[in-house]
Amino acid sequence: SRTFVAPLERLKLDYIVRGEQRNLFELIRTIAATQGIGGFWKGNFVNILRTAPFKAINFYSYDTYRNYLCNISGNEEATNLERFIAGAAAGITATLLCLPMDTIRTVMVAPGGEALGGVIGTCCHMIQTEGFFSLYKGLVPSLVAMAPSGAVFYGVYDMLKAAYLHSPEGKKRTEN
Repeated sequence: SRTFVAPLERLKLDYIVRGEQRNLFELIRTIAATQGIGGFWKGNFVNILRTAPFKAINFYSYDTYRNYLCNISGNEEATNLERFIAGAAAGITATLLCLPMDTIRTVMVAPGGEALGGVIGTCCHMIQTEGFFSLYKGLVPSLVAMAPSGAVFYGVYDMLKAAYLHSPEGKKRTEN
């Protein structure tokens, strides 16, 4: 799915990085003329390298935090509050571990990013010139966005899942 929407992601990043107020169609023409059709997928590989672990860490962390909170409270099933807390913690964990790939991808798409030599070259350049923590640019806004997002996503998902599993239809499916 990430590869399918990569051209839209590329346009979004271009607007963010360059900060220019260009007409969308002018931007599309410029990318196509200077980089060819493949230019719309620039940074897609890094995006996939970032997204796959992010989702895996997010789901694993959620289950781990939810089970931990259930053990502490002595509940067999998570309360809604525990679900929301576990979701927020999972979002924070995944962001802390995966933000460097997002930062590297943004730098690679920025003007001059091509000269840095791919993911490893960009990472090394950032660490050498700006220090290790340059990989975490935008950490605070990312955490502020991901904590509530994870809380709502996993909280609602788990509440709906629990409601379904306790329904007659859900009980039929789990018995088979």
